[in-house]
Amino acid sequence: MKGYYAIYNHKKNAWWTVGTYWMNDTPIETHYLPTRYELTRGWSTDGDSRVDLRSDDFKDVVCWNKGVEKNPYNIFLFETLKEAEDYLLSGAIYKEHNDYFTIRKIYM
Repeated sequence: MKGYYAIYNHKKNAWWTVGTYWMNDTPIETHYLPTRYELTRGWSTDGDSRVDLRSDDFKDVVCWNKGVEKNPYNIFLFETLKEAEDYLLSGAIYKEHNDYFTIRKIYM
């Protein structure tokens, strides 16, 4: 087993990859979903029984996407801590608002 250094973005919960994009560490996604439902019964104009389901109170809900499989061999790896620091400070990674990074040692 060999140790490598990798760049991790805490805001995005993601690793910097060889393809220069962020790969989520865990398959978590945010969806805008209703958190409350209201069921009403009534009658249609034809006199038939009718049931309406209305959803409201929409919020950002964190969901787990179990269909996502990550490949650790896509992570951009560095041999030394200095190489990882130099790459991160070189401007090769665009820092968005409130992004913050760590360099982590991983073993493969």
